[in-house]
Amino acid sequence: MTTYETLLTQDIIDHNTQAGYWDGQILTDHLDRAVARDPNAVASVDSRGSLTYGELAQQVERTAHGLIQLGLGRGDVISLQLPNWKEWVILHLAAVRIGAVTNPLIPIYRDREISFMMERATTRILVVPDSFRGYDHLALARRMVSGQQDPARVMVLAQDPANPPALERDEIAWDEFIATDWEAKGSPEELAERRPGANDVALLMFTSGTTGRPKGVMHTHNTVCAAGLPWPDRMGMDHRDVIHMASTFGHLTGYLFGVELPILLGAKGVFQDVWNKETFVELIAEHGITHTSGATPFLHDLLDAANLADHDVSSLQRFCCMGAPIPRVLLRNARDEFPGCPCWVAGARPSAHCPRAGTRATPSRKSPPRTAGPCVASTCGSPTWTARHCRPVPRASCGCADPPCSWGTWDSWTRPARTSTANGSTPATWPPSTRTAT
Repeated sequence: MTTYETLLTQDIIDHNTQAGYWDGQILTDHLDRAVARDPNAVASVDSRGSLTYGELAQQVERTAHGLIQLGLGRGDVISLQLPNWKEWVILHLAAVRIGAVTNPLIPIYRDREISFMMERATTRILVVPDSFRGYDHLALARRMVSGQQDPARVMVLAQDPANPPALERDEIAWDEFIATDWEAKGSPEELAERRPGANDVALLMFTSGTTGRPKGVMHTHNTVCAAGLPWPDRMGMDHRDVIHMASTFGHLTGYLFGVELPILLGAKGVFQDVWNKETFVELIAEHGITHTSGATPFLHDLLDAANLADHDVSSLQRFCCMGAPIPRVLLRNARDEFPGCPCWVAGARPSAHCPRAGTRATPSRKSPPRTAGPCVASTCGSPTWTARHCRPVPRASCGCADPPCSWGTWDSWTRPARTSTANGSTPATWPPSTRTAT
C-alpha cells in the first residue's frame, strides 16, 4: 500500500465542504447513481464500440477485483497511456473503486517522458495499446520496465482485437483479463472496504514540462469532482445531455470533461481517439451531441469542416473553448454558423492543477465577446500538490465569484518555479511533504 502525505488540513476540508465546493463523493458514487437511474442508458461511445451504464458498472467491478488479484492496493499507481477508449474509463473507475491512483499519460509521450513519470510515480501497472497511429507502444512499454529493479506489470490492449500481439511472460492481455471471472475471487464487501475517502489522492497528473521538469500534481477525489459539480446548475446540464470529447483523456481537459463530466451527469459520452473535424460533424448529427470542450483550434476546425452544411448540427448547445487565446472573430463566426446555440463557453483555463471557466451570453456585434465571466467550474478551494517532494500551489484572487483558483506551480524539488501569484509576488516557501510506500 502506498500512502501520500500532503499539507491538506482539516480547516481546508471543512471550509470547502461547508461552502459547497466539495461534496465528499467519489466518481464511483456518481456511477452507482447513474446505474440506479437507468442501467440501459448509454454511457460511452467510441471507435471500439459502446457501453451502457449497467455494462460499464459490471466491467468496472470485474476489473477492480482483477486489479486486486494483480496486487494493486490503496494508493498504488496505475499508469494509463491509452487513447480515448472505453477501457480508459473502465480502468480508472476500477482504480477509484479500490483506492488506487490513476496516472494519465498522454499517448504522444515517448521514452524520455514516460520513464521520468513512471519513476516519479513508482508505477505498479502500465497499460498501453500494442500500437496506435503507427507507433509501437508495446515496445515502448518493454523498454520502460526492462531497466526497473521492481518492474511494473504491463497490460496490453490490442488495437485490433482480432489480431492480438504475442506477449512475453508476465505481460497481461486485456481481452483475457476482462474475460476472467475475477468477481468469483472477491466480494462486494471487499470493494466496499477498499472505498477511498474523498480527500484521498485520486489522480497523479504530470505537467507538460514546458518550462522545466514535469511536476506530478496530486488531485483528491474532492478536487477533481469539484470541477464538474457546478455544471448542472450553472449550465442547465443533466443526464439527457450528450458529451463529446476529442482531447486526450491524458490531459486534464479530456479527463474532467470527457471521462468525468458524463458520469457526474449520468449522461452519454461520445469520444474521438483521433481528431477529425468532419467526423465530429457526423457524430453531432448521429448522436445529438449537446456539449463539447476543447482548445481554440478545435473550434476553428469545426467552423472550417467541409461537411458542416450537409448535416444537422442543431443539437450542439455548448462549446467550452479553452487552453489558448480565443479571437473575438472566432466567437462571432461560431454564432453565425450555430445560430441555435444559446451558450458558448469561453475563457476556460485548464491545467494539470486547476481548471476554471467563464461564460458570456451570446455576444452582439457591437460588443465583442470577452473571455471572462463568472466561474463555472473549478477544482478550486484548496492547494493542489506536486508529487515526490510535495509543495502546495498557492491560492490566488482570480476575480471569480466562486472559490479562488489555484494559480502557479512549484518545482518538484527545492526551488519555486518561475511563476507568481495573482498579485505578482513569489509564493511563500513551504516545507516539503513526502510520499512514502508502506
